[in-house]
Formats: sequence, C-alpha cells, structure tokens
Amino acid sequence: MLLEKLLENSKDYPHFASLTRDEYEVMIHSDNALLVHCLLSDIYLAEGLTYDENLIKTIRNIHPTLLETCSEWIFKELSNEYHEHYSCIQFRLKNAVFTNSVPDNSEISQLIIKPLNKQDLNYVFDSYPEQSREYMNRLQKENRLLGGYINNKPVGYVCYHIDGTLGALYVSPEWRRKGFGEAFIQYAKDYWKDDCLYTQVLENNTASVTLHKQIRAEQAEIPVYWLYDSAFHF
Repeated sequence: MLLEKLLENSKDYPHFASLTRDEYEVMIHSDNALLVHCLLSDIYLAEGLTYDENLIKTIRNIHPTLLETCSEWIFKELSNEYHEHYSCIQFRLKNAVFTNSVPDNSEISQLIIKPLNKQDLNYVFDSYPEQSREYMNRLQKENRLLGGYINNKPVGYVCYHIDGTLGALYVSPEWRRKGFGEAFIQYAKDYWKDDCLYTQVLENNTASVTLHKQIRAEQAEIPVYWLYDSAFHF
C-alpha cells in the first residue's frame, strides 16, 4: 500500500514519517492514492501516483486548512482553489554535520541559546507576524521555542513546530552572516533529540538552502507543496 512505501522512503517524505508518529486517520489508502489527516496538527497529507478522481473529490469536499503533498499533479489541480500555495525543499537533520569552528573571540561565542523567556515573545511577534500569537504562545509554553541571547537581549530564535518540523529560524539583521543560523540548528537538534527532525525551506530562500547544504542535511529529491487559505497556525 502507498503509505508503507512512502514511509520506507523517508528521505523524500520526512513529513509523513514525522506526522504519522502521533494520532492520525487514514481517509483514503490504496496502491495509487493516499489521504491522511493528522489529528494533533490538523494537517492533511495527500499523495497520488497518477490522477485519482476520488482523491481530488474528497479533498475538495473537506477543503483542508492546510494540505501538504509531493504530487505535482495534485498541486496543479488544486492550487487555484487556495489563496496561498508554494513549494518547499525538505531536509532531514539526523545526519547533519556541523563545523564547530567558532573562534573564542568571535561574536557568536557570546551567544546563549535557551528556552525563550516569556517576556520576549513580543520580539517574536514583531519579527514573525505570519503565525498567530496564540500559536507562538503555545510553543513557548510547551518548551518548543528557543531564543538566542547576547547580553540578555534576544537576537534570534527557532521553534519545534507541532508537526515535527524545525522552523521559524530567525536572526536579527545586525547579527546575520556570523554563524548564528548553524548554531541555532545544531543546538535545536541536540535539545529536542528527534530522529525524524526535518525542515521545510522555501525554494527561493537562498540563504537557508545554502545553510542546510553547508551542514550536509539530507535533501529530498522532490519538493513538498503547501496549500492553504490564510496564515496557518496549528
């Protein structure tokens, strides 16, 4: 069946491997088509090896808040029915290699990464308005939001999304190009200790793509497509 095949090829489908670890329901499952609803995150995952009318009809009837797929034909079939749609590159972080070449006198040596202080949530709200305050508050409360500090002032952050992705990686403009991004990913990987940990990077985010290649994160050969109607939050 298709679900088992996708889970076996987790290099290209890390989102399936991650999201199916928690509670989920399989709505369509055949050798050709698959539709899975993840109950914790309310994300729908759809795949079809070839065009499947029943799959498309079911998705249209549900009109998921967020639909992820690696099937280009599903993306093309449905993209005009959603306000937001884009393509990401997926990277698995399990075997990433970090340089650890940080001079003692460099600015990054002053960086302290720890769970984000609640009083610093406004820093996150101001720099990452795409996500709801309710959701970011939840991440902070559930210890899924790390902050980077220099002299007790936040200079960046990274989060562990409910769907298992490492995301919302942000560094204040004045602190960029100093190795902070790699430091955040390395610390987060060690902190959350998730063997399925992965990232989804917009294809046109050149800086982030370069960073992931630099640390030799395992890149999926096919993109993952997102379809949703408004700023999504879990």
